[in-house]
Amino acid sequence: MWLYVILFGILAAAAAMDIKKREISNQICAAVLLLLLPACLCRPGVSFADRIAGGLCVSTPMFLISLFRKGAFGGGDIKLTACCGMILGWKITMVSMIFAVLSGGIWGAGLMVLCGKEKVQDFPFGPFLFLGVMAGVLFGDAFLTWFFA
Repeated sequence: MWLYVILFGILAAAAAMDIKKREISNQICAAVLLLLLPACLCRPGVSFADRIAGGLCVSTPMFLISLFRKGAFGGGDIKLTACCGMILGWKITMVSMIFAVLSGGIWGAGLMVLCGKEKVQDFPFGPFLFLGVMAGVLFGDAFLTWFFA
């Protein structure tokens, strides 16, 4: 449990940094990576292959999207997603991204309704990554059980 408390604290700092400066620093990503060894010890049920797949399953599509749609995701978002994916494994990473994209999409739709489509250009995705990872950690297993039932 302490591992997730620390992870959530780092992600909260990343979200605040993204809101304030519109960037997520490499130090934030490095702090998440420092949790990798404790995660391997605390969550031995997540294999090495699951962790590698977790690091790539969402960050790779995000990177490809950012190549074709400038400003879609920043480099910090992509790196942070990869780091979190190695901690969580691919299943919870996928669930986390579902929650992150849904919450970010709802926020963006609300901004478009309130401010008008032409005034909403982009917004920081870090807070939604934070919410998505929290939701994935707290509800991911239950979501997967429900989804595949």
